[in-house]
Amino acid sequence: MPTPPTTQPVIKPATQRARSHDDLLGHRPASTIEAKPIEFIEANEPPVVTTGRLAIRALREADGAAYTRVLGGVREALHGVLPIIAPGESVERAFETQLRLTRDGDRRCVAWRRVAETSEGRLVGGVAVRDIQRGLGNTGDVLWWVAADARRQGFGVEIVGAAIRHAFADLPEGLGLDTLTAMIQPSNLASKRLARAIGFQRDEAADIAIEIHGASRPHEAWRLDAPRVGF
Repeated sequence: MPTPPTTQPVIKPATQRARSHDDLLGHRPASTIEAKPIEFIEANEPPVVTTGRLAIRALREADGAAYTRVLGGVREALHGVLPIIAPGESVERAFETQLRLTRDGDRRCVAWRRVAETSEGRLVGGVAVRDIQRGLGNTGDVLWWVAADARRQGFGVEIVGAAIRHAFADLPEGLGLDTLTAMIQPSNLASKRLARAIGFQRDEAADIAIEIHGASRPHEAWRLDAPRVGF
């Protein structure tokens, strides 16, 4: 595993320029849920993080059909919220992009993108810890989504909770981060409820505008710091 680059963490004040669609997709160099790494299930595949119902794992070539089906079901809901699918882009092309970004993030240690799968092999959502910065503090942004047919079943809390535990776990088992930030649009009440339930706190000084599909949209910053003792 390559050594993560050492950089000074960047604090993004509310007056900072809008972040672009490419920023969010990761084209820049850059709970109470029990989760634990398990053995590799394929050669060279990153370890899987498990919960009571889910495996949180890296996207695979073989996921194409299932991923595009699920992504198609949430395309409208994600429009203007998460830039996973660009305007006019096919879900097949979006899958190829996410597969590439998953592998690149792991290789360069700048992002941790994963999908959530049930024991029956059903994809129910995704999560990403991205824009990882290391220096005096180790920080990252977290974003998530849940499949249309998997909502109101507690999967969101389970997925994000597992991702948080992995992000705060020490290297090399986890990501070794100190702070996570979720940027959420004010109208996205479901994500704000989830963030609050897990323990995120509003950080109004870090609110920014983010450019999504050519439109600048205000986002609230929600912050979660790693526990100072065992968790």
